[in-house]
Amino acid sequence: MLAAAMTSHSEPCSSDLASMEQVPEEVAELAIKYSFPWSTKSFQKDISDLHRIIKAELVKQMKLKEGCLRIQKLSKDRKQLEQTKHEIRDLCDLISDMQNDMNIIQMYMTGNVRG
Repeated sequence: MLAAAMTSHSEPCSSDLASMEQVPEEVAELAIKYSFPWSTKSFQKDISDLHRIIKAELVKQMKLKEGCLRIQKLSKDRKQLEQTKHEIRDLCDLISDMQNDMNIIQMYMTGNVRG
């Protein structure tokens, strides 16, 4: 699942950090979180590519949540219902975090960044 992949990322190498020096800190953190290789060529292209990656992952998580909701409706087993309930809660949290990440990226895409 993406949550596991996002928490087990490796630290960026020094060349990644050097290319990210001119990138706003919150965007750099998102690039690291999603293992995005930032280039120095075009900020707008990189921000757009990162947006696309986050959106694709968000769609995957939403489909997983939809599947869990279907399982929950069909399940009669109490243990499976509880497990599915926890999975849905975790997916909701992850989806919410990813939507917040998308909002941050969209601010930089549109230039509506405050302070």
